[in-house]
Amino acid sequence: MPVIPKSRRIEQDLDSITDPEDYAIAFFAASVKDPDRLKHCGQCLLGCAMQITLGLKEEHRALHSLDDRLLSKRQAFCSSSICFLTKERTSQQLSELLRRLDTCTCEITTDTIAMYHVHGSHTHDEHSPCSKACNHSSNQAMSLAHLLFDRLAGILRSSSLPKVSKRASHKRWPNSINDIIIDTPQILIDSVRQWNLLLPCPSALNFLAGALCICGRILAVTLTRSDTFLKHLIISVRSLCKRVRKRQVENTTLPLPSLHNFFEAMTKQCPSHYYMGVWASNGGFQVEALRMFFDMIKLCRHPEFGGAHAFGTQERCDNAMAFFASLGSSVAYQMDHVPEDLEPKLWVASGMGDERDERLMWIMCEIKFLRRDTTCCVPRCGKTFQEVGTGFKRCSGCRIVPYCSPNCQTKDWNDPVFPHKKTCVLVQRFLDAGKVSITGDGSSTNWIALLDKVAKSELMKDRELLDYLVSWSKTKNEIRSKDVHVQATKRIVNVD
Repeated sequence: MPVIPKSRRIEQDLDSITDPEDYAIAFFAASVKDPDRLKHCGQCLLGCAMQITLGLKEEHRALHSLDDRLLSKRQAFCSSSICFLTKERTSQQLSELLRRLDTCTCEITTDTIAMYHVHGSHTHDEHSPCSKACNHSSNQAMSLAHLLFDRLAGILRSSSLPKVSKRASHKRWPNSINDIIIDTPQILIDSVRQWNLLLPCPSALNFLAGALCICGRILAVTLTRSDTFLKHLIISVRSLCKRVRKRQVENTTLPLPSLHNFFEAMTKQCPSHYYMGVWASNGGFQVEALRMFFDMIKLCRHPEFGGAHAFGTQERCDNAMAFFASLGSSVAYQMDHVPEDLEPKLWVASGMGDERDERLMWIMCEIKFLRRDTTCCVPRCGKTFQEVGTGFKRCSGCRIVPYCSPNCQTKDWNDPVFPHKKTCVLVQRFLDAGKVSITGDGSSTNWIALLDKVAKSELMKDRELLDYLVSWSKTKNEIRSKDVHVQATKRIVNVD
């Protein structure tokens, strides 16, 4: 009777186990006893996890010989093993496991890209080795990553961790947690950058969607600001939108809901002034972000991929469109000026001919007239953007009140009746407390309304100051209403 190799005997024993958790524990036990399966790690459980994740690459290379039954069992094992591994693990061990997982994921991704190019970009049907390899690799990697980050998010939400102000750039976690916070965006950057090469593949789109969900959870919990990740995210999303419009992506599950959930989680978890600070890091970044939001709006309106197909119901699609338009409005609000080549896109993306997009129309009107036809905050000046011929500068404190020149800003700051140095602090206090939002909400006079609220709630006793503010607001409304009536479509009568 021929001698069955030890590794083969182990495989036969494991195949008889049906319960995923029992399968995971048995696999660990077998790996510890088998020196061929565990070459470098001894009996360390964390080392065992590294060997298993690296073993996924070996499976991937021989994937064409695996049947569907074994693939499904491997998938179940992958989820159970991480649950088992991360149970009561320390943050330092999780950090180490995360790094090893990243190494494994990059190696699998590289192999998949190579296989993808060998088989060609248009030959990967659902039964081809390329498609099976891509799906298997992304499913395995994302299962590992999802579970790891879920465990990490639980640690970050622990009540034993230090409490800090929401205005802090990042929380002062223990060093090991800090390492994860610093490394996580970079890991996702590398993954998104590599899988961006495979965007026509369904599994690559799913991987991108999963990466966005994971990063959204981590960034929302930690309030970590990562301009680099957002930059690569924008590149990937715009590339995806472009391929969809050119019909290079077919029969796929688009990650539109994941994109929506990612940005929605960011806006809900982070204070408005903090979140806007991410997008206001530099002018070029703002422009690309604004372009991306317009791409997302147009993608929502795509006849094949928009509506119920992408979001489940038409109502959810409409809400997503309004959300992306509102976020785009917020970005444009912080910019010194909206680029000339984006002005036509404001009207195209707003869908002005469609009555159900009334909210979007007003939001886009807000961007156009707030930035193009703003009058100087000093009532005695009254110069418009067109008269000055350059972008207005906003107060560096509240980032709301616009001025046509440093001279006007100085005058308003030291105004004897209504000094901005007094109201600027109140405006910031309202923003920090979340009582007022400066994002696009359908009104083209948000910053005037904000000052109204500040005056009425904090300075009601000062009648002279309140009368000054009311008369100033009415003047601005009259000017803005005339501009809107002349330059917008016929059915726009006024702004309010």
